[in-house]
Amino acid sequence: MCIDQIFSLFNEIIFSKTVKDMLAGSFISILFVIFIEYLRQPKLRIMETDTIEQNYPESFPARKITSIRLKVINKRLPIFLRWLNRMPALSCNGKILFYNINQVKVFDKTMSIRWIRSQMPIPIDGEWHGKLPHIYANNENIEGKLRIYDPDRFMAESRIDIYPGEEEIFDVVARFDNDNDCYGWCNESFISKPLWRNPERRLNQGIYLLKIEINSSGTKLKGDFSLTNINEDFRIKKQ
Repeated sequence: MCIDQIFSLFNEIIFSKTVKDMLAGSFISILFVIFIEYLRQPKLRIMETDTIEQNYPESFPARKITSIRLKVINKRLPIFLRWLNRMPALSCNGKILFYNINQVKVFDKTMSIRWIRSQMPIPIDGEWHGKLPHIYANNENIEGKLRIYDPDRFMAESRIDIYPGEEEIFDVVARFDNDNDCYGWCNESFISKPLWRNPERRLNQGIYLLKIEINSSGTKLKGDFSLTNINEDFRIKKQ
């Protein structure tokens, strides 16, 4: 059998209807699998939520906090597709960039968001009754209050999982008592000096543009919002 005959036979096999059908079927199957995996990916949305007012005792850094927050929703699949089980958005974290009306950055560094269900970055207070280990005391009975600093609580970055059909809320800014200025609210606010009114996150009265980015495992979501802080007009709106 000559070379031309071999090539001719090879072409007949490759371009036969059966082989074409097999290749087309495989291609369609691959596309279908890719489409299904696309549908199962988390579908996140950043949305506005209610402004919250909270009152505190005199011993706190402020008697009243007015908080502006946003929420992230992981949308459910349509009813007829829910058998696919949309995946959760794992280890969601995010950051906020603040700009003034001239598109100039207000802060030198981005502000990591704080999910409201995260642990508060404050030390754990407790009491000790009995003997401390010898490295701390000379085997004497000691009673008193202890303050424990957990490094995990003081991480600047706050993370959370968002499952299909669920939402998680994060803080954006807060205004205290009768102040005119507001402040970016994040984990830094709990260790700033003074507490809560973090001078590095201070926003004077005005209108600001906020660029928000939410990151999850394999998912990135961005959103633009305008923040208004002028006298009684204290609100956030999607751009």
